[in-house]
Amino acid sequence: MDILFLGGDKRYKFIMDDLSKNHSVYQIGFKDTCKEVHAINLEDLSLSKFDVVLLPISGINDNFEIKTEKRKFETF
Repeated sequence: MDILFLGGDKRYKFIMDDLSKNHSVYQIGFKDTCKEVHAINLEDLSLSKFDVVLLPISGINDNFEIKTEKRKFETF
């Protein structure tokens, strides 16, 4: 599986390192990751290559909730 991390914080480095043991892991926005994690440039990004794309989250509060912006999506 090809997994892309787009940004994040130090917590994501641990996840990337662990996932890279069994998957191809790529990242944008980190300077120091393990050698099995591949750094790519935003200019070279082709989302169709990846099975999973992970984006940063703001964190989890004391009620184990993730802060998100509520939106109404319309189907066409």
